[in-house]
Amino acid sequence: PDAVRTFRAPAATLVGAIGILGCLYLFFSLPSKTQIYFGLWNLLGLVIYFAYARPRALAE
Repeated sequence: PDAVRTFRAPAATLVGAIGILGCLYLFFSLPSKTQIYFGLWNLLGLVIYFAYARPRALAE
């Protein structure tokens, strides 16, 4: 952690914000049907993730 950092991203906050805006633009330019499928797959993934993780977190 105490190492000298020789590289820093220029305007990291600005670059990050532009990246987020670009991703949002790409997402909202997709067809509505694709956005709905994306949301459903994410929801299914979260259900599987928490169904798997919850019993294992309580066991320890």
